[in-house]
Amino acid sequence: MSSGPPDEVLPPLRQRVRGWSRTLRVRLTFWNTLIILAITVAMLFGIREGVRYTLIREVDQLLLEDTQEITFFIERFHPSWALIHDELDRKARGHAAREWFGEIVDQNNQIVSASDNLAELQVGEKLDRFRTVERRFQPRNAPAVTIRVGVGLEMVKEDLDRLSSTLFLAGLGMLALAPLGGYFLAGRATRPLARIIRTTSRLRPRHLDERLPLRHNDDELDQLSLTINGFLDRIAAYLGQHREFLANVAHELRSPLAAMATSIEVALMHDRDVDQYRELLGSIDGECQRLGVMVQQLLLLAESDAGRLEPAKDRVELGGLARKSTEMFEGVAEQAGLRLEVATHREAWIRGDAGQLRRVLHNLIDNALRYTPSGGLIEVSVNVRDGYAVIAVRDTGVGIPKDDVPFVFDRFYRGDKARTRGGTGLGLSICQAIVMAHGGTISVVSGVGEGTTMTLVFPAMPSDSEA
Repeated sequence: MSSGPPDEVLPPLRQRVRGWSRTLRVRLTFWNTLIILAITVAMLFGIREGVRYTLIREVDQLLLEDTQEITFFIERFHPSWALIHDELDRKARGHAAREWFGEIVDQNNQIVSASDNLAELQVGEKLDRFRTVERRFQPRNAPAVTIRVGVGLEMVKEDLDRLSSTLFLAGLGMLALAPLGGYFLAGRATRPLARIIRTTSRLRPRHLDERLPLRHNDDELDQLSLTINGFLDRIAAYLGQHREFLANVAHELRSPLAAMATSIEVALMHDRDVDQYRELLGSIDGECQRLGVMVQQLLLLAESDAGRLEPAKDRVELGGLARKSTEMFEGVAEQAGLRLEVATHREAWIRGDAGQLRRVLHNLIDNALRYTPSGGLIEVSVNVRDGYAVIAVRDTGVGIPKDDVPFVFDRFYRGDKARTRGGTGLGLSICQAIVMAHGGTISVVSGVGEGTTMTLVFPAMPSDSEA
């Protein structure tokens, strides 16, 4: 059920008021004010009760001192209860403003002496208005008596009423100042957020060079700015790579398209015999195949970027896969004067797609054959270490410059142009995408004249015998 009309149907003023009331600053002000007022009420109540407790304790202490004083009277004047009565009455008249009274009762609770104001104050009927203290005392050679003294609580009540009025005024002042102070403090707290919002609202895909300023306080807002700046750096890097990727795609597509257009123009310029047309059509067919391969590779990378590259979940034994892959290239290796060997140290089972994994191995072996001079060695090894299946493709070829190694998996990356021998420049990018889709990693170790080693690592499964 809707809680109210949508903002677009409200008058402009009500829209602004509603928008202002929903801001973080207002909500922070509301909650800060609510918490401050709750704390203030609790503190003021605690102060009042603390003062009340202190006043009552002082009254009790004074009354205890009065009972002690009366024991002195009894020791001095006993057994003359008339003289003791005079002392009690004198003390009562001296503290009339406090409604002080005193009485002495025997063991049968019968009054043996009391101040004259006892009946006038009606202590028994209005006992809740008085604070009383008792002390038991035994005179010499006489039965024990109970000394009871009391004082009216009217003065304490008046003091508490004055204190309550003062605290109430302080609470009203806090009620007025808390929202203002909370709004000011919330404004200071949210000011960096406002700068973040203004800065990010100015950002455009073509202009991502601006970054959020840091206050160097190492607080949460600085951490937020650092996080957003890092996110902007990644977006800028991604957009840069995307632009470069599009430019490279356009460049790679332009070459075969230009070759096909040239062949067609040549074919249309003059009449030719069947063999010449067949040769031109064969050239066009070769460029079409090259374009088809590139389009398939681009589609695979697009699926990987979109998270839709989902390999099958079959049980795959990497040793057998490596042996079959090397067998396919044995003729090429022999023709090039290269040794192609495979070493499987133990069974290595993983969950994955045999077709995609075979594509990765073919690409890596093909690269090794391309860049290894005659007489060299290409070795494919399979092993299991610490619960991971490891495939390594090592060659003794020309190697890759150290500066180019971090970029070999970038799409269309061209380091040493002299090393580029055909291909689309997407092979290693596709290998990386397939390996990552299998939950694995791919890495390269290489150097000029040192050969190259490509290492694939996958989570291993138990072999049939182990299972």
